[in-house]
Amino acid sequence: MVEKAVLGKTATENFKRELERRIRAGYAGLFIRTFEEERTIKTIKASCERVNRSMWIWDCLLDPETATADNPAKTSIKLYTGIPNPKKEDIKRYEIDDVSRLLPVFVTVKTEPKPQPEKAVLCVMDFHFFIGDNVLLIRSIKNSLPQMKRDGKTVIFIGPRLALPEELEKDITTLDFPLPDRIEQMQILDYVLKCAEEATPDKPVNITDVIKERLCEAALGLTSQEAEDLFSLTLAKNYKLDEFSVKTVIDGKKDIIKKDGILEFFTPDISLEDVGGLRKLKKWFLKRIKSFTIDAHDFGLPYPKGVLMVGVPGCGKSLVAKAVAAFWGVPLVRLDMGRIYNKFQGASEDNARRAIMLSEAVAPSVLWIDEVEKGFSGVRSSDETSGGVQARVVQTFLTWMQEKTSAVFLACTGNAVDKLPPELLRKGRFDEIFFVDLPNPEERKEIIKIQIRKRFYKSVNADGNITTIERKLSDADIKKIVEASIGFTGAEIEQAVIDALGDCYVDGKRALKGEDVVRILIDFVPLSKTMETEITALRKWGETKAKNASEEATTVAETFNPFRIVKQTEEEDE
Repeated sequence: MVEKAVLGKTATENFKRELERRIRAGYAGLFIRTFEEERTIKTIKASCERVNRSMWIWDCLLDPETATADNPAKTSIKLYTGIPNPKKEDIKRYEIDDVSRLLPVFVTVKTEPKPQPEKAVLCVMDFHFFIGDNVLLIRSIKNSLPQMKRDGKTVIFIGPRLALPEELEKDITTLDFPLPDRIEQMQILDYVLKCAEEATPDKPVNITDVIKERLCEAALGLTSQEAEDLFSLTLAKNYKLDEFSVKTVIDGKKDIIKKDGILEFFTPDISLEDVGGLRKLKKWFLKRIKSFTIDAHDFGLPYPKGVLMVGVPGCGKSLVAKAVAAFWGVPLVRLDMGRIYNKFQGASEDNARRAIMLSEAVAPSVLWIDEVEKGFSGVRSSDETSGGVQARVVQTFLTWMQEKTSAVFLACTGNAVDKLPPELLRKGRFDEIFFVDLPNPEERKEIIKIQIRKRFYKSVNADGNITTIERKLSDADIKKIVEASIGFTGAEIEQAVIDALGDCYVDGKRALKGEDVVRILIDFVPLSKTMETEITALRKWGETKAKNASEEATTVAETFNPFRIVKQTEEEDE
């Protein structure tokens, strides 16, 4: 029988020591937030042994040993020894006929054969299913905690969702059980390899140290069971672990994170070269590529905190967030603030903490929050409209942003600065705030060239061979499009190129010409016109409140578009 390796100086070991200190200090109530019940219980058991406490356990499952004809629905507090399948006569238990009697019964646990109270720890599962508005349970907990503190007893509630009512928030301390770190993921992988070796000794598994490291890094952010399942799955596919195995783990990780519903996992396939313009912003990222390494951190340089990119919609802010993750070679996780908020009490705050914990678990990483104003606006009115939930969620993120030391780079984008709380914009939350304006002539030229280059086409010759051909436009055509696209965003220019290609396809797959794109642009009313008031105010804010992402600011003269004037004149003549 293969056993998993004993944990060393890992995140779990650090948590265990912190738990020991809390128990020794006389904490009567703790709540450990986790999806890993089994691993959490084993860690608590190890802590209890070090602080000389007996460990008891309770869950909602009915205990047939204590059921009677009059009351068949009974549960029990049972002594936990860690021994699998103990004999019935060796199980010590205290009967519970109602969940509100849980802690009052635990208070009565005595040391045998002496009558004095026993210093003990009670682990409670399924608590979040019962607490709700159960006033009797809440009151019994509040009444029992002072006596438990005097007797050296501790109750530890274990669950995936923080379900503490407001009445107990100050009485019970919350701890987050850590996900496995790199060392622990390596131990899990070694365990899987040993199991495979034991099961099929005639088929040794081929794996290099480099692949082992990459597999463990790919598994960061997963629970121990999820990582073990994915390692076993990729091993079962071809009985070897290689680059394909790393991809299998990453793909499985994407599905698991997607299932969680809070974060989305991306593997960007673009680079900074795919972003037109924004040279100051790109130079800023280029300078910091080395500071986002363990070597720089060991040198005493803190990890970069992140950037806030505010500006006109459709000008490349989200594209930069994706490109920088690919450029640095780290995972990109996207947080949709709309998914944070939940109707259940405490669930929104719990989702916020879980998002932070998961992003730190996959570090080094880029955490992308798109349109950040949608999740951070209206904080002042949330006390009246949502019981202060939004204010607490935002404060959780603000505190983390200020205090974080992990290698999580925050890439936030926003379009409406007037809706952002001032606390988010102050120094210390971000390394820099950039304003992304409408593209200037040089930037539009870059954007047009990138969009044309991206729209390659395939040609089949007489032999049936396929050739990929890159589209090109003359400098004169590019110049016409640059002049016609004054006041257009990068996204609008991209769509104009796509629409022009659509016309070319309908016309018999003819070659794309500059006049095709110009015609689309002339017929299109840009965002800078439909939202002129809002964008003017936004650009005025960017002049003094943020660093311009472009090397050359867009000039006022560029608001004159000769192509649009010509079109209007022609329409008037008609």
